[in-house]
Amino acid sequence: MTLDVLLVQPGFGARGGVTVDVMNLASGLERRSQRARTAGTFAQLVRELRSPATTLVHVFGCLPSPTIFGAIVLARLRQVPLVWTPIFNPIRRHTWKGYGLLRAMKAFDTVAPHAARFADAVVAATPGEARFFAELGARRVELIPPGVDPPAAPAGARALATFRAALGLGPGPLVLTVGRDNSRKALPFGLAAFAELRTRLPEAELLLVGPDASYPGGAQDGVSCPGWLDDESMALAYQAADVLFVPSLYEGLPRAVVEAWRWRTPVVATDRVALAATIDGVGGRVVPYGNVGDAASALAALLREPDARRAFGDGGRRLVESSFLMPALVDRTVELYEDLVADSA
Repeated sequence: MTLDVLLVQPGFGARGGVTVDVMNLASGLERRSQRARTAGTFAQLVRELRSPATTLVHVFGCLPSPTIFGAIVLARLRQVPLVWTPIFNPIRRHTWKGYGLLRAMKAFDTVAPHAARFADAVVAATPGEARFFAELGARRVELIPPGVDPPAAPAGARALATFRAALGLGPGPLVLTVGRDNSRKALPFGLAAFAELRTRLPEAELLLVGPDASYPGGAQDGVSCPGWLDDESMALAYQAADVLFVPSLYEGLPRAVVEAWRWRTPVVATDRVALAATIDGVGGRVVPYGNVGDAASALAALLREPDARRAFGDGGRRLVESSFLMPALVDRTVELYEDLVADSA
């Protein structure tokens, strides 16, 4: 079956895990001799949907965006199959306190997920998200998480030492945090937990990837803040780190967790991260959001226990190999597309 799929994500091309997943899916489709087109704005959406060859529309995100909900409406009007990946951790509805006018998002989060009833299929990233949309009455729910490429050969000790030196990192235990400077990533909480960690392990260091080098938290003792790194440098960062710390207030699709596991790096994450139930006790440890002491204790324990780091790293790698490899996930997505297109014929 020949497919011509329109992938819709507001702001497509901006940095972030969702863009990476859309790009990976588009590349995977093209490697299978299928056509994939993308739309990041409402104008692009309208222009691309004029193509009579479009066989399916796949929308990513659950935000108050005319691109997202316009795609849902226009796909229904065009009578082409519609797939929706909401990237919606159900706890998001409870995280808007203190956001001023953005508290209105709580009402949006109560109503918007019901749009799942208009989709031919909802693609969920986690079991919790899958259950949530099934209970809302979605016609079909498929669990297809974010994926990564199969693990490559690890870097050697010399390459890792050179990488650390280039970023001004010493030989001490290294914590890695990856995230933009926004409220959802909760970097101030992460930095407070790291400061507490330093009172217990003064030699610990933090590599903070994402914020601009001028970010004030980058001046904190023990912190290196180089901005964004290219893909090759990020692979080295995951391998150089002893643990990935995800301090987020909310994560709907935590790609950094899966990337860390790809390199056998254990994870400490808050209970607001969508994969928390999968992380806990298998690929790392989960701590209550906002509890600086618990976060510092979990990090200190892992940094002091190489056997625990190794066990959690191996557990994460097994999870990647069984559930998060991109080629298998693209195959499953294509099978879903083909089922929906065949059913609509």
